[in-house]
Amino acid sequence: MIYENKVDEFFVVSSADYSFSYPLHVHEYIEVVRVIDGTLQMQIGAHVYTLSTGDYAIIFPNVVHDYNTLSDDAHSNLNISNCVLALMPLYKMKLEQNYPLSPVIRHAQIPDMANNIETELHRLTSDFSKPDINLIGALFSALLGYCIPLLELTPVSSNMNRELSLRIISYVAQHSLEDLTQDTIAKQFGLSKFALSRIFSSMLKTNFRTYINSQRVNYAIYLLQNTEQDITDICYAAGFQSQQTFNRAFREQTKMSPSQYRRRHTGLLYPENQMPLLPTPLAFDKK
Repeated sequence: MIYENKVDEFFVVSSADYSFSYPLHVHEYIEVVRVIDGTLQMQIGAHVYTLSTGDYAIIFPNVVHDYNTLSDDAHSNLNISNCVLALMPLYKMKLEQNYPLSPVIRHAQIPDMANNIETELHRLTSDFSKPDINLIGALFSALLGYCIPLLELTPVSSNMNRELSLRIISYVAQHSLEDLTQDTIAKQFGLSKFALSRIFSSMLKTNFRTYINSQRVNYAIYLLQNTEQDITDICYAAGFQSQQTFNRAFREQTKMSPSQYRRRHTGLLYPENQMPLLPTPLAFDKK
């Protein structure tokens, strides 16, 4: 998965027509996922959802989520639209103070006008030129105007532990290619290893090592498809300390070896003006 037309205020993504996965991550903007073709499995918050063609997922700010396509290679196609809250003043407070009990809207519920607006967002950004930012904000607001009434919202409780958890997850995601250990992260945030482990198990339903390896494997996948680097060089560029650990983590996530993956995806190189999907800092990380 890749960013297209990545700018400070918004970005719009269309996935390539092959299966992919992207590990759990979190960010501060609104995200709208539309399944164009195929089947998608997403963990959003603590729950796992399966989306089919025409379904939408609305990911509110600071909610952890991932992507895993369940379709055959030639039948996975997604549109992913993201926008900062500042461009949607009518919805900013609602998005910051609430989250949906279920973030998935099924195809039969979606009005035709919502699909038309989402299609127009992708049309406007398809040529890699920056369209009028006010128009983008208006279209996102209009899209949410159709989608949010279909969601059951509940207030976000003010919880310092939740903010700390999001800060830690965001930090680990941003620095996942570095030599991070559970000990160094725990010390940096003034926690015990037990408390850090509990954050990952409760919010991400995984452990620290699995999470950081999934981030690294995702970056290795980008390098395998977008460069001709030797696999050994990719191993170390992605933050792994040994080829054996890299191969094991890669096979666990993709069900194939790095060399098998590269052979299978020959000819599917990313264009030069696209970049890998990597986590961005949360708002409180910028202060």
